[in-house]
Amino acid sequence: MLRYLSRNASNHRNACWFKCFTAIIGPNGSGKSNIIDSMLFVFGYRASKIRSKKISVLIHNSSKYSNINSCTVKVHFQQIIDKDDEDSYDVVPNSQFVISRTAFKDSSSYYTIDNKRVQFKEVAKLLRFHGIDLDHNRFLILQEPLQKIIQLGNDLNQERSEKLNRVKMVEKEKDSLEEPKNEALKYLKLKNEYTQMLNIDYQLGIHETEQKILEKETGRKSLDDSMAEMKAELRRIAQEKNEIQKADNELKKYVVSLLELEKVPEKNESEIQELSRNEEKLSNQREVEEAALKRTMDGLKAETQELQDQKTSLQTRLIELNVTKNATKSQARGHAASFGATRAKMPVHQYQFGVCCSLATRLGPPSSQTDHWLDIISSELDIYIQNEQKEKTKLEQIQNNLDNTIHRLAECREGQLDLQSRIPAVKEEIQAARARLVLVKKEEAEVGAELQNVCRQVEEARSSMRATKSQGAVVDFLMAEKTSGRLPGIFGRLGDLGAIDQRYDVAVSTACGALDNIVVDTVTTAEHCIECLRRNDVGRATFIALEKQERWRQNCNKKIKTPENVPRLFDLIQVQNEQLKTAFYFALRDTLVAQDLEQATRIAYGAERHRVVTLGGELIELSGTMSGGGNRVLKGKMGQRVVSQSPAASVKEVERMEHRVEMLQQRHQELQQEHTALEEQLSALAPQLQHMNTDLYKFNIDLQTHEAHEPVLKEQLKKQKEKLLAAAPDPVQLNNKTANVNKARKSYECAAAAAEEVDKEVQKLHKQIMEITEGRMKAAQKKLDVVNKKIDKTRQDATRLKVAIKTADRNAKKSRDKIANMEEEIHTAETNIISLRKQTEQIEQETKKILDLFNIACDKIKEHNAKQMDLKSKLDKLDQEEGKIKLEKLEFDQKLEALDTHIKGIKSKQTNLKKSVS
Repeated sequence: MLRYLSRNASNHRNACWFKCFTAIIGPNGSGKSNIIDSMLFVFGYRASKIRSKKISVLIHNSSKYSNINSCTVKVHFQQIIDKDDEDSYDVVPNSQFVISRTAFKDSSSYYTIDNKRVQFKEVAKLLRFHGIDLDHNRFLILQEPLQKIIQLGNDLNQERSEKLNRVKMVEKEKDSLEEPKNEALKYLKLKNEYTQMLNIDYQLGIHETEQKILEKETGRKSLDDSMAEMKAELRRIAQEKNEIQKADNELKKYVVSLLELEKVPEKNESEIQELSRNEEKLSNQREVEEAALKRTMDGLKAETQELQDQKTSLQTRLIELNVTKNATKSQARGHAASFGATRAKMPVHQYQFGVCCSLATRLGPPSSQTDHWLDIISSELDIYIQNEQKEKTKLEQIQNNLDNTIHRLAECREGQLDLQSRIPAVKEEIQAARARLVLVKKEEAEVGAELQNVCRQVEEARSSMRATKSQGAVVDFLMAEKTSGRLPGIFGRLGDLGAIDQRYDVAVSTACGALDNIVVDTVTTAEHCIECLRRNDVGRATFIALEKQERWRQNCNKKIKTPENVPRLFDLIQVQNEQLKTAFYFALRDTLVAQDLEQATRIAYGAERHRVVTLGGELIELSGTMSGGGNRVLKGKMGQRVVSQSPAASVKEVERMEHRVEMLQQRHQELQQEHTALEEQLSALAPQLQHMNTDLYKFNIDLQTHEAHEPVLKEQLKKQKEKLLAAAPDPVQLNNKTANVNKARKSYECAAAAAEEVDKEVQKLHKQIMEITEGRMKAAQKKLDVVNKKIDKTRQDATRLKVAIKTADRNAKKSRDKIANMEEEIHTAETNIISLRKQTEQIEQETKKILDLFNIACDKIKEHNAKQMDLKSKLDKLDQEEGKIKLEKLEFDQKLEALDTHIKGIKSKQTNLKKSVS
């Protein structure tokens, strides 16, 4: 049922389809595509799959129906059961269902199953369930695929016709070759009969060799059994010898331990003796210190007692002296009084003396008073001008500090300017040196790289020249043609185009016979080479055209699994040009490399046949035939490095490159020297710049400090000047005080002169009086002098006694401290003695244990000595038995070797027979 779909303007039911319909056919414009599109529309196809850009295009639009909003397609399904009649069938009950799809102008659509809206996935699920293949579109074939199928049938018919014609032509050729075929079959029949007879002969030989091998193997088996018994016996002997050796080693360990135990008591004894000596030494030291302490304490006690007694007596003596002093003073006063009385009784001289003394007394106080007055006035003057002097001193200090600051500022500014002018120059010098160093390093690296490259080119050129000289005439000729450009497609000799480890040299030289072939790019180049060789009568050569070897490219890149993980010879070859790999694979295929012939035989004749070559040069082909080996082997056909195939360098080119190498070496050396010089320059300039920066930093700091300090000092100087002016004394008062001082000094000088005259007169009169009263006054004066001396002596004795008392107190304290130190030393010595005694007891206990162990070890050694004698005798017997068995084994080895050689020869003969059979 189609409703407003495309050209259907109203409900239109298409006729029910025939139960077995397979196609929709009809003339153009009959609606075939419309029916197909409606089915695809219901089955969920997008607009692009049904000849539309979007779903809304499918809605019918015409002048009659110009405003239709939707279109609907319904497809009715039912299951049927066919009958014998073509047109009749039975409908399966309840199997009918209807699927519809409705589209709108906004290109939206929805699906229904039996008028129930559903998602498309449910529609697809239902259709797949009933066998409609929506995944591969096999439910409907459109016109274009059908036309392709028809065209394919026509092409196949044409191809069949061509092949049929070729078959007919081949049949004609076959019929013409029937007679030669019959002759060939006759020949092959005779050849087959000959081969059968030859095979019988070979089989007979193989059978005979197998019988011989069986006999030899039986004999070898008996020898192997005997050899196994001998080896078992030798293992038993070796085991017994090992046990004997272990016992002997154990005995040696006991002996070593015994020797160590023997040393331990001696060592402990020496330690005990040393400890005893230390203990005795400490005991003696303790006794000496105790005796010294006792003596010291006794002496100190006596000395302390003596000092105490002396102190007491001195104190008593001091009291007595004080009493005596007082009595003496009283006596002195009495003598003075009597002396005065005597003097009172003197005559005129005494009177004159008294007048002079009175005058001296009158003159004396003014003189002393004048002196005292002079000191007072001078002190007042000093105090009056002291503040000014003090402020003046401060002013001088501030002025000196300011001068020093100004001088330091000048020095700092000068140093700063000097460094500020020098540092940029040094920096520029460093920067220039660094820039130059970078350029030198870069140029040095470039020159070094170029030097290495040129040296490599020189070496390659020399190698190329040597290789060119060593190649054959044909290869030399062809390579010369390549160099000239006449034959550019030549790569070179195959063996020179690859490299292999020296270990596989013999293997690759044996297995790859094509190493002497010449590799070219195309068959045309090979033909040109052959023509050139023929024309110049140089020789012959075999060529490998790379264009024909590309079919092996897949095999080159494919890794194969090999028996026993042996390497494939092709994988061991190194090439510089990947294009050449196919040539090497063509020459080697999947040839494997084995270590020896035994491994090669296992691999070659295994479940899968392989072409195998050994490191020694034995080669087993896929057919089973063996070649190679022997005393002379092939080697040297491929080197350890790829021979350069570039055109050989000429002698002049080599000389030019060598000259270039010399120039580069000289330049490289110059750059290295400049590099070193620049680094040394930088090494010198960097510390210099750092030192200059440090000095500049110091100058800046000093400048900041002094510049900040200078105004402060100037301000202080200004204030100090003001203080000095304020502290300046009054000039009038200063002059008055100075005049007073001068006046007092003059008065003092006059009074001193008058007093000196009076004093001289007094001395003169006193001398006269003394001459008169010498007899009476002398005794009193003498007594007075004696009393004064006693007073002085008593005073000195009192002072000395006080000092002695203090000294005695100090000595007593020192003695107490010394006693305490000695008691501490004695206590330390007693502790050390106790520790030494404990160590001695511990060592004695260890020595006792060790002696017990030593006795046990001695007993064991005696036992082991007896065992060692038995073991030694057993060992001698085993050595004799082992010697006999080794002799027998040597004979058996020789027999086995001869038998193996014989068997190997028979097997080789058998192998050759089998190769002949195959």
